[in-house]
Amino acid sequence: MRTLEPIARAAGSACIARTLPLRSADGTLLHASVFAGARATAGLLLVHGLQSHAGWFEASATARELADAGICSLAYDRRGSGRSSGPSGHAKSAADFLMDLDAARAALRRELGPSAPVHLLANCFGARAALVYAAERPGAFASLILTSPATHMSRQASYGLGAKLRIALAPGRTAFPTPLRDEYFVSGGPWLSWIRRDPLALRSVSAGFLRSASRLTRRMWAAIPRIRTPLLVILAHRDQIVDNRAISSSFFETWSGPRRLIRYDVDHYVDFTEARSELARDLERWLREPRP
Repeated sequence: MRTLEPIARAAGSACIARTLPLRSADGTLLHASVFAGARATAGLLLVHGLQSHAGWFEASATARELADAGICSLAYDRRGSGRSSGPSGHAKSAADFLMDLDAARAALRRELGPSAPVHLLANCFGARAALVYAAERPGAFASLILTSPATHMSRQASYGLGAKLRIALAPGRTAFPTPLRDEYFVSGGPWLSWIRRDPLALRSVSAGFLRSASRLTRRMWAAIPRIRTPLLVILAHRDQIVDNRAISSSFFETWSGPRRLIRYDVDHYVDFTEARSELARDLERWLREPRP
């Protein structure tokens, strides 16, 4: 398992999470970070994006503030990312993403006990596994929160036709650089410097990972019409990674269950922007809302 000095300490954050080792259904050892408050009344499962990992949640103060408010959060690194085991940036199948999410959800439920509701927050790429899981496990989550969801990607954050052809034909372990750039997450300032120095950031993935992600995406689109879970979508107006207009019209507006949309005038990764405190307040309000 990959190791790292606590990322929160390196970022100057007071939020040092408790480390929790997990095992996915196939035995893959996963890293998780738990942000536990006293007498938690709700749980929040945190699912990271393509390049990021649980350490990004550690570096921000948001999970600490939610813990102080009685919301226990658990962030995990999917296999091949962050501090989890498995070949870096690799997945054998779409099921890998769902197995890891399932192991993390079960761990959070053990942390909370049987009665407190469990919610899910997925960032960017993480939304694809979250939506498939929510459709296949109705009632698993009291609500879904998707931040800058990767249902629709911008052109600059997508592979071109030539790269897609090479990915389709390459051996499974062949590595391909991702089309993401550090400045797409935040355009400047100390957090951009932090992202550039992040030793665990995933900047290349395997052909097997990309083909598995493509299969997961097809399952996502088949799954979305079946989901009735309350949905909160958070978009960043200056996002360079996802296509906000397409997300709003082709995903959010077609959602069958209760839904709410919040927009901030910031870059893609809201938690590393000046809107972070507002995000934390909005999340707490959403998680506190009474639901049947």
